[in-house]
Amino acid sequence: MGTTPALFRTGNARTGGGGAGSGGINVIVGKMNGVNEAIIDAEGWTIKATGNVTVEAGKENDYSDSTVNVQSYDVTLGGLTGYANVVLAYNTARNNAIVKGLDGKLELTGDLIVNAYGYTAARSYGYTANIAAAALGATVVYSKLNSVQRAIIDTTADIKARCIKVLSEQNSERMHKPSTWT
Repeated sequence: MGTTPALFRTGNARTGGGGAGSGGINVIVGKMNGVNEAIIDAEGWTIKATGNVTVEAGKENDYSDSTVNVQSYDVTLGGLTGYANVVLAYNTARNNAIVKGLDGKLELTGDLIVNAYGYTAARSYGYTANIAAAALGATVVYSKLNSVQRAIIDTTADIKARCIKVLSEQNSERMHKPSTWT
């Protein structure tokens, strides 16, 4: 089961005006709701394997990336200007490595390895420039990161393995990526 990288960029709206009076309104919303899952469902099965069995959602050096970046630009020129920017970014992505099933058997000669590696972010940016005798405006920027990542064995199946390893690593320092928005 492989990695499904998802980099979602939206927004990048630009408004502008000029003259005796000018104004602009931007409402930009970006939402990431991606799902990357690697699953073994042992329900009612006997699974036999020689060597290791690895269930990975993302890999250690190729992690699942679900990032939402939203930005808005507003430039107004004039005697009297008005603007409003609303920039919203939501990320509810899921990255899961799961072994599940109410019954069944997993018989391995090696290790059972369940790993989830992921990076998630929700970023909003609002930029405004006014050259005016009088300007009235507002910018609201909001980001909500509500992603879920799990590496889990959720089963009552019999598991025979040399070793069981379960790891979930998300947004670690080594994975840190600054915004690539340009």
